[in-house]
Amino acid sequence: NVIYKGNTVFRPPDWEFRFTPVFNITKVNIDEKGLLNVNPDRSSRSRTGTFMGVQALFVDKHLRNVSERFDFDSIRVGIQPFSSDFRGFLFQDSQPGIRLFGTRHNNVFQYNLAWFRRLEKDTNSGLNDVTQSIRDDDVFAANVYWQDFLKKGLFSQATIIYNRNREGGQTEYDKNGFIQRPSSLFEERTRDYDVTYFGYSADGHFDRLNISSSFY
Repeated sequence: NVIYKGNTVFRPPDWEFRFTPVFNITKVNIDEKGLLNVNPDRSSRSRTGTFMGVQALFVDKHLRNVSERFDFDSIRVGIQPFSSDFRGFLFQDSQPGIRLFGTRHNNVFQYNLAWFRRLEKDTNSGLNDVTQSIRDDDVFAANVYWQDFLKKGLFSQATIIYNRNREGGQTEYDKNGFIQRPSSLFEERTRDYDVTYFGYSADGHFDRLNISSSFY
């Protein structure tokens, strides 16, 4: 559902409110027990489940135009989709947060400044579960896109992402009983962590050669 106000032929809406619920039905059939539930006594060879998640719930405010060609600044608050680069190699999700974004120089430059705090996901559908407590996991992102940088027809992008996690001491099991955090690879040890990523991505073409790449 979308409600908006404004003339959107050449410019973003003055206000936009968006609500996107998603209803999911899953049915799984397997050949052996113990894969759908960690408890062998409760495990079976089939599972049917339903879930409704919220993939978008935000308000968007057009702050100002900065040129006669409708370059702009806007702010968006709430659960919203965001991709850190062209293909979402590093971060692509719909999470609650605050995002300042806009364009400059007749849309040659596009920018994003954002903060997100991550939600838990439903085990079987992968949708946002707003009924659980929000995670102590923050993602801060800043990126800028530059059209025709290095060569005409090539879209370049620079990215900085900082991930702050304070879930040390917490253990999370999914609804099927399998451990999710910390990772059960090698050792199950909880920890806090801070990670910063610097990246360059390119999408477009060099003459007849089409490229899509990211380096972090």
